[in-house]
Amino acid sequence: ALFALLLVPFVSVTAQTTIQLENGNILSFSQGSVDMGSASGELRDVTLLQDGEIVLRADYVLIDATGTVASTDWFINELVAENAEMPTEQVFVGRVELRDIAAGMFAGEAPLANVEDVLTPNTLIRLDNIGFDNPEALVSIDSITTLPFDFDRMTNGELVMTSSGFEVTGVTVMAQENT
Repeated sequence: ALFALLLVPFVSVTAQTTIQLENGNILSFSQGSVDMGSASGELRDVTLLQDGEIVLRADYVLIDATGTVASTDWFINELVAENAEMPTEQVFVGRVELRDIAAGMFAGEAPLANVEDVLTPNTLIRLDNIGFDNPEALVSIDSITTLPFDFDRMTNGELVMTSSGFEVTGVTVMAQENT
């Protein structure tokens, strides 16, 4: 039997891991691992289904986070996604990069967060190679990047944002031929 196995040519086999999430969504990936508490992990060939419909596909996702997903203490140190597609929204992003975001402040039961509770001076949001498709036009954007977020205290002690913004490069809009 062992001799017969040696005669069979090597066959590459990949297995898909599928996880039913607490919210009912289904996460599927071909390689990698994920900590279900913090969502930290590195995954390849990722698909996320919501109500049986694909809401996200990505070639690669890396998340480095602390705290617990959907809790106010969830903090994303770094999130990178490559070739991310949201088919229901007809949006494609070649690369997503998020750094230093208190994402848990958006948790379902959390009170509306102040911006200084979510963002830090080191927060970065960057989207590269963005494409939108809709019936009227095709839209392409080379890059959208946040500018540094700066905060200062007013005389009454209240923390306020003193500067922020976005840099957008390479916007192209092409009308669809049927419009």
